Amino acid sequence: MPFSKIDPLRFNLDAVKTMQTAFDAVCLEMKLEVNDPRRSELATLIIRLAHDGYMEKLKERAGEAMKQSARMRDMVRLDVPSGSHADISTATVNGANRQHPKHG
Repeated sequence: MPFSKIDPLRFNLDAVKTMQTAFDAVCLEMKLEVNDPRRSELATLIIRLAHDGYMEKLKERAGEAMKQSARMRDMVRLDVPSGSHADISTATVNGANRQHPKHG
């Protein structure tokens, strides 16, 4: 339960219950296992949304933000050419070859 240690002066019990419900629903929807590092990202996102006053539709907002984050990670995937160990002077980002400025 990621919200069990939240300061009760910061969020009341009903808010914490809403946050936990949103967290559980998004984890289930996105199939996030207990050891998935994205769960921490989700918990942080829900706390930030709640802090900013977005308690209504918290699950929907958090779920959409997590999906956008996943799409961004997929778009910015870095493909290192095979056979190169630590040399990533050329890489494919979004399908375009980019030269590292240091290497011309």
